[in-house]
Amino acid sequence: MKQLLLVLTIAVGFSSCGKLKTVLDKAETIPDKMDNLNTGMGETNASVRLQKLGIFEGMVLDQDNYEMLAPFPADLMTGGKFLGEALTTEEALMWVFKSIKKINTYDINSNPLLDAQDAKVQAKFDHDKLGLYMAVTIVSGYLRDSVIDDIVQRIYTSDRFTETGLQILALRAKFYSDVMLGGSLYTEKFATLGHVKEAIDYNSKIERIARLPYPQAIKVDIVGMLTPEMNEAMSVQFDPAIVNANWSKIKTLGEAGFEVKPLSGNNTADQAEAKRQRDVFNSYISFLNGKIQQAQSLN
Repeated sequence: MKQLLLVLTIAVGFSSCGKLKTVLDKAETIPDKMDNLNTGMGETNASVRLQKLGIFEGMVLDQDNYEMLAPFPADLMTGGKFLGEALTTEEALMWVFKSIKKINTYDINSNPLLDAQDAKVQAKFDHDKLGLYMAVTIVSGYLRDSVIDDIVQRIYTSDRFTETGLQILALRAKFYSDVMLGGSLYTEKFATLGHVKEAIDYNSKIERIARLPYPQAIKVDIVGMLTPEMNEAMSVQFDPAIVNANWSKIKTLGEAGFEVKPLSGNNTADQAEAKRQRDVFNSYISFLNGKIQQAQSLN
């Protein structure tokens, strides 16, 4: 009986050997197919990403969004935020490089379609360049912190785009000081914890730049505007002193404007929330006092 079972087992094995080999052969091709699938998905994702970048860039280059540029460039903010947050280090350096290059070298006389002697044409020419400049400023402000870390490292190692990296740092500081603080938060009453927190977050980004050992090199020189006064106004020389001035202003605005306003309608819950808000506010003021005292001790 045992011998019969052995014979049957061997017979079945021989009869299914061909099928088994076919299965194994197919199995061996699975890793290659998975690699091809992953490659295809990667290419698709890269293609989708580039399409999104093109859309975001189109938003910041759309001259219809240049109508309102000061004190707060509202129409440029969305596209600038999306583009800045999406760019890699290399893409950010290349995009800012070409944009500043265009601002500084594009000559009205080089375009035969423009009447270089027409005052209105001249005004629009400068305004469009100003719009691009503001777009670069916003994008520089919204670059991810990891990208800024890479740019600082590339400046340290004397990278080909060191000057562009320094320009990005200067425009980033300008963005948070002039746009997000000066053009936005400082125009409002600091009535909430959110006002104080955001102001601290913005100035902390400026402080990060101020701590670098080469503040005099952090600058942007604009020379391509038809109006000389605009060249001067758009050029930036980073001043680390703005950080301490902002700490003091944030504290002043916070102490003058903050109001405890729990709104649940439940007395017990509101009392607890009021205490929490006061505690958080006091922690912010303590933080600001520490920054101000630190600055005073260094003077």
